[in-house]
Formats: sequence, structure tokens, C-alpha cells
Amino acid sequence: MSGSVCKNLDMFSRLCGDKAAKRVRLVTTMWDKVKDEKLAENRVSQLETNFWKPLIDAGACHKKFEGNSSKCAWEIIQDLMGSGEALLLQEELVDAERNLNETTAGKALYMQFQKLLHKQKETIKQLQEEAKAQRDPELVRQLEAEKRCLEAELRKTSIINQSINQ
Repeated sequence: MSGSVCKNLDMFSRLCGDKAAKRVRLVTTMWDKVKDEKLAENRVSQLETNFWKPLIDAGACHKKFEGNSSKCAWEIIQDLMGSGEALLLQEELVDAERNLNETTAGKALYMQFQKLLHKQKETIKQLQEEAKAQRDPELVRQLEAEKRCLEAELRKTSIINQSINQ
């Protein structure tokens, strides 16, 4: 799985928390297109023991959406009925009266923004150094344009970061 998918799963896990994880269903699709059942089951096993492991350990479970039928969809939904555990984010915001930046998910998001800000600053610094070292005026112009774009992105990221911390 790509880095962004792993980050999304991590953030999802932080939003739900362990208590609400038992209401999470990790649903795989396209089982009607599987040619090698053993290979498909091995792939699911990899997902369950690697990428999905924290969620599964907390109570989430895997379901197959087989046959692309409404019957299968309703079975998955009915499996969730009756459980009313609050999400960790809900508990932190409502019950504990925390600000978003004080929640588990907010802290994780803040750390991701800090890394992004640092990376953008480093890239801008590198572009400045490259522009100074170039003798080709067209290349210098392109590097300066790229630097301005990154600086605009940096300003946007900073604004988002500030709004999370208010």
C-alpha cells in the first residue's frame, strides 16, 4: 500500500479509537472477478496481518462484498446494527471538551502539517540555492516561479495549521 493509504488508515484509526473500532468493517470488493481464490485469500491475509492489524486488533473485522448484491450489502450493514459506541474524536471533543488540536487525531494531523511545512521550507531553500548557482536565465526564471508556487502553498499550509491550533 502507498504511504498516503497507510497515513489515511492511521488517521482513521485515531478518529475512531479502540472502543468504536468494533463498528468498523473493512470491506473488500470484486470477489466475483477473482480468478485465483487462494491468491485473493492470501492478499486479504496480508491486509489483515499488516495494514489492517491495528484496527482488527481493536475489534474491526473484514467482510467480503460478494456478488455485488444488495443482499450482501444489507448483511454487512445489519452486522453493525445496535452498536452505539462513540468515536474517540466525539468523546474528546464533546465529553472531554477538548479543542480539535488537543485530540488524538488533531495532534496527529498537527504533526503531519509540521512535517509538510518543514519539507516545503527545505524545498524552497534548495530552489533558492539552485537558482543562484544557475547561469541560464530561463532556468533561473523557472526555478523562481516554482519557488513562488511553493511559497504560496507554504502560506496555505500555515493558515490551515493555525486554524487547527485555535
